[in-house]
Amino acid sequence: MHKKLSARSKKRGSSPQTIVYTGEFLQNTEILWYEYDGQKVKKHSVRSLEQIPDVSRSNHFVWVNGLSQVEEILKIIQKFFHDKNWLEDVFSVNQRPKFVSQHESAIFAIFYQAVNTEGMDVYFQNALYLKNNMVFLFSEYKPEFISLLEQSINNQKSRIRQKSSEYLFYRILDFTVDEYLIKAENLENELLQLESELYDNVGDDIDQNLIKIRREFLNFKKYVSPFAENYLFAIKERNPLYEIEDLKPFWEDLYDHINQLQAIINHLNDYSYNLIQATYTLLSHNMNNVMKTLTVIATIFMPLTFIVGIYGMNFHYMPELNWPWAYPAVLIIMFLIAIGLLIYFKSKRWF
Repeated sequence: MHKKLSARSKKRGSSPQTIVYTGEFLQNTEILWYEYDGQKVKKHSVRSLEQIPDVSRSNHFVWVNGLSQVEEILKIIQKFFHDKNWLEDVFSVNQRPKFVSQHESAIFAIFYQAVNTEGMDVYFQNALYLKNNMVFLFSEYKPEFISLLEQSINNQKSRIRQKSSEYLFYRILDFTVDEYLIKAENLENELLQLESELYDNVGDDIDQNLIKIRREFLNFKKYVSPFAENYLFAIKERNPLYEIEDLKPFWEDLYDHINQLQAIINHLNDYSYNLIQATYTLLSHNMNNVMKTLTVIATIFMPLTFIVGIYGMNFHYMPELNWPWAYPAVLIIMFLIAIGLLIYFKSKRWF
């Protein structure tokens, strides 16, 4: 499965706040509605307005999986969005990661998740929206963390069940950052493995694998680095939830993890680049050694070829040709020249 860039041509000529799904991943939309509190949890599959539970009580988590069926989604959730620009961003995929708020009860965030398909990572957009006691998650593709999230919602003793929707909003972002950190750690381990193999055997396989990992990292950086940059600022400067006393320690912890993530990205960027440069340097060094060996061999044979060329001219008056010991004498001279050159080159450490 390959994911193309969003088809922005779909919105060409459209007026602002026109809601069109610009992605390429088509699947049937599923809207799962969780109504929960400290005592109970109810799960609904919502397909019409009549199936929406009473939102005036309990906490609510709404997961919209699949964004291609825009009209079906809008007729259910549109009334919960006051800012149509945010709703437009949900469906206009390949947005830059963001974290914005209007006031304490309305916060909107965009982030990406990686899905490994056919040996390569494809990144899908997720939009997260908090309004009062409701949290909406819009996913192009099912997030890996969703099963862990469902387990927490179904666990009566979990913090998600005991705390407000604001905590659930934080927890989803925390799941996302944890996945980013795991991915960054896996990339670092792969680079360390290649580095250990690099100095033992430099070859085409290592070169290709290194370029593959570097390309994978740059793809990771493209989506995660803007996330880290934006969220490090927004968590403390644009986040009204940061001021809630019992949630502040959790946001501080998330801030530290994102800071750590950004440091790892910067490290991997330098590390992978330097490793590629080291690979090319070693390949060049090995090639130079081959050329040096060939040069030494050619240099040794130059005087030998000169001698052979002289006595191969077959002039009639060449007195050495009639000497009984001429042939072995020339061979001995040629041998001594070759040995002498080898000793000289060895003393110069040319091989």
